[in-house]
Amino acid sequence: MLKRLIEARWVQSLVARHDLKFIERLMLARHDFTAQDKLKRVFRRGADPYQYATSPYELARFERMAGLLAGRRFHSALEVGCAEGHFTKTLAGICDRVTALDLSEAALQRARQLVGQPHVEWVQANVRTWQPEKSYDLMVMAEMLYYLPAPAKGPSYEKAFMLFLERLLSRLEPGGRLLLAHGYGTAADLAVREDYGLRVERLGLRRLASERIGDKPHDKGVLFCLLQLFNKPEAHA
Repeated sequence: MLKRLIEARWVQSLVARHDLKFIERLMLARHDFTAQDKLKRVFRRGADPYQYATSPYELARFERMAGLLAGRRFHSALEVGCAEGHFTKTLAGICDRVTALDLSEAALQRARQLVGQPHVEWVQANVRTWQPEKSYDLMVMAEMLYYLPAPAKGPSYEKAFMLFLERLLSRLEPGGRLLLAHGYGTAADLAVREDYGLRVERLGLRRLASERIGDKPHDKGVLFCLLQLFNKPEAHA
């Protein structure tokens, strides 16, 4: 009942109209707790709960993500939502330094064992409030943006989402790349994933590629993945 009340649009509009910051903080804290609790339960089931290491669909997704980054070596990468490190292992091979961040400590423990590379830094944090201290020429956000406050749910969530996006992208170096990869199963889900890309473009990044995988029959049924690659334009003198 509390969740439904907090997410009611009239409550969100009231909070925004009267700048009720305490209630806004309560809304976001409630959201963060729910997301963290869900991930704790997921990774408590055991290793590889999403079948990243064995699913043909997931392996094809990782292969195509790597393909979009091919042909360039990166100095410093940030992977947001690294889970158990299955794609981190790929990034470690094409980047001089990798910062891999996740909300779940259990997932990070398994990731450390899987990747085992000294130039990978592991960070356990809530990315919505995390403050990056470095700059990066590559950022990867895969299967994680939908764990953030959904902009469509009201002004407070919209503001929180955009603050997160602006904060991270301010640390993307000119000429740097951003790769988004998010699964969807319905037209409504696809619209949300496309909206992520539109928001990135409104913050000044240029789209280089947009494609989807999952059209051919696979082990995860009617699940697709939208891949979107962006470039941050070089600063003009």
